[in-house]
Amino acid sequence: MSKQAANIDLLAVISQLLNVPSESVTPDMNLIELGLDSISMMRLTGQLRNAGLDINFAQLMANPTLASWQAIIASTEAG
Repeated sequence: MSKQAANIDLLAVISQLLNVPSESVTPDMNLIELGLDSISMMRLTGQLRNAGLDINFAQLMANPTLASWQAIIASTEAG
């Protein structure tokens, strides 16, 4: 999976979990404040791990923004 594909997929998954259009999710928005709950974040962690990325729940909770998560995915793919 390319970094660009992972980023696009991540945005789509987040907007689906939040039930909002992807255009309304900006890179620096706090996704928890937008309504993303811990159970959804655990499911997302599972999806990312199933896609072959070494990501854990604590990493996502530490900084719950799209930009942060994209950086985590990029660093995981690079490693």
